[in-house]
Amino acid sequence: MDRIKQYQQIIQNYLEKEAKQTINPNFAVPRILIFDKLTDRYILLAKGWLKKKYVHYFIYHVEIIDGKVWIHEDRTDTGIALELVELGIPKSDIVLGYFPKYAREMSDFGVV
Repeated sequence: MDRIKQYQQIIQNYLEKEAKQTINPNFAVPRILIFDKLTDRYILLAKGWLKKKYVHYFIYHVEIIDGKVWIHEDRTDTGIALELVELGIPKSDIVLGYFPKYAREMSDFGVV
């Protein structure tokens, strides 16, 4: 399996697992997976009603761009970047897109 196909599979498997997670059923909002395999965009979205409030936000937004895994959004405490490293994606191929370029240069992750 080539590297990009491997990255696609790792990201999809991880997000599918995360979509099924419910930390606290009293505060559960439906989660929606959006995979655009043509452009390598992967989103886990929370959308629905939490008591009387409508909730709609990205939990994760990940893209594969020029062979690198770009993380644009991560609204978790654990962090998807380290999870992806444990699953086999090298830190040098993960770009923390939500950091400004100068801050990326100070991280252990990829710089573009």
